[in-house]
Amino acid sequence: SNIALEHCAYLGKRLSDIALEKAGIIRQGGICLTGAVQTSVLDVLTEVCRRRQASLYRLGRDIRVRTHARREGFSYRGKKKSYDHLPCPLLGRHQIRNAALAVGVTEVLEELGVVVGEEQLRRGLSKAQWPGRMEVWPGSPPVVLDGAHNPAGMAVLARALVENFSFRRLIVVFG
Repeated sequence: SNIALEHCAYLGKRLSDIALEKAGIIRQGGICLTGAVQTSVLDVLTEVCRRRQASLYRLGRDIRVRTHARREGFSYRGKKKSYDHLPCPLLGRHQIRNAALAVGVTEVLEELGVVVGEEQLRRGLSKAQWPGRMEVWPGSPPVVLDGAHNPAGMAVLARALVENFSFRRLIVVFG
């Protein structure tokens, strides 16, 4: 989905280096869907797709998403398909963007002859779980477990905590 500075000893010190390493999975004549927004990353993905004659679908250009109030899900607008009020039980605005990319994958799969019906799509989204990502352990006080492991992930986690919880005091334990 997105590309951030991580594993720099292996992937490179710049976003464009990391994007080039990750673009290694793009196959000749293949399809790439991305939620990346950074210009340097998009430039790399665009060039790799051009060289490999692969299609590039971008969230925000080819795939549009609108979040509904009070965590009532989201609406999706793709190349050919549109869905309203799709569920997303995962916490955080970033998870809705990720869910929209997953819906985009089903749209691409249909072009390849693999049809995911709307009922299957809705059921799959409604059952989505991601242990260790904004995972809430109920209790008093509730505990939120998240495996954010780089500065970009920590920023997304901080924003999601503020948007999804109300608290007077927040205790953070991390390593």
